[in-house]
Amino acid sequence: MAKKSKAKLGPDKVAKNLEPRNWVFSILVAAVVVGFSVLLSATVNPIFDRSVHWDWMAGVAPASFAFLLVSIRRRWV
Repeated sequence: MAKKSKAKLGPDKVAKNLEPRNWVFSILVAAVVVGFSVLLSATVNPIFDRSVHWDWMAGVAPASFAFLLVSIRRRWV
């Protein structure tokens, strides 16, 4: 019978998994998510006769982008 060995994570492997992600990857993912939410909101809001879409989106989109950028970079998500 062959013994099954479990791969042990040493401090170097754990530290590598906790390193921040690349800035380019973080920017791309955050831009896609925020862009999709703006597109979805611009499509759905006229259906419900909401005309103030761009007023609140001007504040929500940049804040969402910044939050997503940092959270993806630091691997919170």
